[in-house]
Amino acid sequence: MNRTYNGAAIPRYQIFVLADGNPVVQWSEHTVQDLMSGTYRPYTQHDFGHLIHDYELERLKSAGIIEHYNRTYVWVYALPENNRFGMLRTQERSTSRVRSYYLNTTLPVERFDDVLNQLQALGLIDQYWATEHEGVVAIFNKDEQPFAQLKDAEAVQRMLSGAAPDIFKDTAVAFIERKRDDLALRTPETDHLNLDDIIAAQTDTSLFAGKRAMVIVKDEQESHSICQLLTGLLMDVCTATTGGDALLSLEEQPSDVVVMELQLPDMHGYELIAKVREIGSSTPIHVIVLAEAHATEADQVFALTIAKVDSYLVKPIKLPQLRQNIWTALKS
Repeated sequence: MNRTYNGAAIPRYQIFVLADGNPVVQWSEHTVQDLMSGTYRPYTQHDFGHLIHDYELERLKSAGIIEHYNRTYVWVYALPENNRFGMLRTQERSTSRVRSYYLNTTLPVERFDDVLNQLQALGLIDQYWATEHEGVVAIFNKDEQPFAQLKDAEAVQRMLSGAAPDIFKDTAVAFIERKRDDLALRTPETDHLNLDDIIAAQTDTSLFAGKRAMVIVKDEQESHSICQLLTGLLMDVCTATTGGDALLSLEEQPSDVVVMELQLPDMHGYELIAKVREIGSSTPIHVIVLAEAHATEADQVFALTIAKVDSYLVKPIKLPQLRQNIWTALKS
């Protein structure tokens, strides 16, 4: 009988011991969380102590902090966040952070076709999306989004492991965690720019001049307004209304910036982004996503963490806001 773990499956490399002896889980480049107290702490490479050993994991297991571990993953129980010692599970949300969920099959990327074929055989290929994530095959919700609710991810996990145990027996629920402050929908007022940067973004054209921009927007009037802005900034601008047309243009001459919608007539925007990044270019292609007004925090989490877009702007888009985000991307 296959064992299903209740804890959150976290890649083992994210769990280590600090120089002061405290075991932590790393959520971002500069943030760790103490496994014993649940306290979030700032982190730099100088704080690193050593990779966690099996005997240290055994002690954490005895203390009820972790449920299980192997060479690749550690299943972590509830953390006592904000002095709450009840039945709060690791995947649930706290007041300061938000999590969305996906299924980690624990299968290497070489097994991607096996996962895809199994989803096809089960008639689920249009309901769930398989992709590579952190070196393994992961499964997300339809429309290439993470699951917003833990219970939804768990239900799919149980269904898949029961329907195709040979493929999905070791599948675990994993999550993406971000600070709520990091997830605030970006506006000129909330971007973390100093006053000089804000002024420069609206007055300086040196970063824009001579750069090439691709605008992929269906609405003619909206596309025209964006093109006017970029042309006024001395950028070389081209447009497209479908993913296919955009790819043909980008293959002939890669752009420095792509401003695009996600809902395209012939493909999803994330599919286009993946193809854009396959195009050989001596300089990075910065992607600015224009999302619909009904976009959720989970949508933004996916865009910024998995798709790794430069900016995620929610309509209606203000042109000064767009200009500032393009300026910031080019400056980086």
